[in-house]
Amino acid sequence: GFLGGPKLYDTTNVKPAHYHMNITDYHFDALVDLYGGSLGELGIHADACKDFLAAMNRVRKEITTGCTVRMELANKNMEKGKDGLFKRMGGEEGITHFMDRFFDIVVVDTRIRSYFQGKDIKAIREGARVYFTEALGGPKIYKGRDLAEIHKAVGVTDYDFDCFLAGMEKALSGLGIEDETIDEVIVTMEPVRPALLGRARGLAAHARLKDGQTVLERIGGDMNVEAIVDTMFVGLLNDARVRFFFEQSKEKIDDMKRSFSALAVGGFGGPVTVDDRSVRKVHYSLNITDYHFDTMMENFWFACDLMDVDAETIT
Repeated sequence: GFLGGPKLYDTTNVKPAHYHMNITDYHFDALVDLYGGSLGELGIHADACKDFLAAMNRVRKEITTGCTVRMELANKNMEKGKDGLFKRMGGEEGITHFMDRFFDIVVVDTRIRSYFQGKDIKAIREGARVYFTEALGGPKIYKGRDLAEIHKAVGVTDYDFDCFLAGMEKALSGLGIEDETIDEVIVTMEPVRPALLGRARGLAAHARLKDGQTVLERIGGDMNVEAIVDTMFVGLLNDARVRFFFEQSKEKIDDMKRSFSALAVGGFGGPVTVDDRSVRKVHYSLNITDYHFDTMMENFWFACDLMDVDAETIT
């Protein structure tokens, strides 16, 4: 329907259908990557691929809004400290009940139960109880190994991690914990994902190798990234949809270009010189919507195209 064919689906159902599914931009980007790869394998023209992916991105906010709003509210609550969360969880006794129920669920979940077969569940559960007690605002009593070290040889995937999060939600809901508190628990656990999966924080473009090359190498290196950013800013400064955000002094624009280039280089597999966690803070009060962000990405795509970067690498 959104590609111009018969409209057989009521699009007003998209947002409510996905509101409680915890679909983040990370998940949506993975879906976009898969679509882009499929289009490429089918030999679809690059312009058609671009239009298809742009159409997909127009429904991004309908799919991710529920998770974004709920997690943002949870983050706001968390800024006050985790003491309240620990109390709402019922303290140490409540977390013990949580772990009991959680492990009752995951050891029979056909998707992830193999991780527990032949293991000492009692010992694992006790270790998890101690870890979660501290992680959710209780006494700092965890003395175990680093999570990355523990799970280094386990081979946990994003799919597995999402299954674990779903198990947590199910356990907490079954214990009568309020939805807002459950969201705070998920917000606390989501940053643990990279450690359990054994990957660095950020865009992890270094893991997206093709023929042994990172995204940065396929683009042509740092200098090409800077050239692409220069071209993109020419577009942004003349695009009425986003020009408002870029009506700054030349010095400020140059600073924005340098920051964007550095962030892109690190994200594409080069040296990381910008902490991507600072990005949110910088843009928090700017009222930038998905519409504005999509416009910026259109200009970025166009700039890459002018530099003869292939469609698969741009995607």
